[in-house]
Amino acid sequence: MANCVIGDPPVFSAEISKWDKQTDADGDAMGLVIEQLLNNTVYNKNQAERSRQYHEITLTASGWVGDSAPYTQTVVVDGMTDQDRPTPVFVDDGENDQDSKSRQKAYGCITFFDSGNGIVTATCKYQKPESDCTVGLKGV
Repeated sequence: MANCVIGDPPVFSAEISKWDKQTDADGDAMGLVIEQLLNNTVYNKNQAERSRQYHEITLTASGWVGDSAPYTQTVVVDGMTDQDRPTPVFVDDGENDQDSKSRQKAYGCITFFDSGNGIVTATCKYQKPESDCTVGLKGV
């Protein structure tokens, strides 16, 4: 494996040549196949590690942009790439039952999330949240 080059980042290959008894024994061509397989392994390992990562963001009641629906709020998320498709989850960090309910109601106003390099944008298509809420992002 010392002669195989692992891409930075590793590149995933969906199609890899299959070798059989009729294939000519060409060391360079065989090495390329091994290199593709190694890059696929490293790529998959990196994706699995990222899927376990978790970041929390806070969407503030005053941070929503727009005079009418839809309302948006963009937050910086370190490590976010345009390839990430994080799974958002509500984080109940309210100080009491009433606070928790208002935060959950604010989270319920969010209709979808978009992610890009270093950012995530939450959109409320119908109603502007009146409370802050914390959102966990899995897979960043």
